[in-house]
Amino acid sequence: MTKCPNYTKCPFLKRYEQSLEKSVSLKTKIMAYCDGDSQGDCVRKKIAAKLGGPEHVPVNMMPDGKAVVGTGMTDWTTEVQNLVGTFK
Repeated sequence: MTKCPNYTKCPFLKRYEQSLEKSVSLKTKIMAYCDGDSQGDCVRKKIAAKLGGPEHVPVNMMPDGKAVVGTGMTDWTTEVQNLVGTFK
């Protein structure tokens, strides 16, 4: 399977790729959603399509639509929070 078309410009990957060696959870999600068969289920990708690009998706949103552990959704816009609910 090919990598997600947003792979090289995804703010989530840019921010958290250094953490991948430390976090099995993040690494598993990247393998499934960004490199694997779950690309069609990626909430980040769906929200990016709705809002005009991956740069409009909160950096701390994981591909499954949840916030990275230790962060929250308080900085997410209401629009993004509502979209997450429709894609889960």
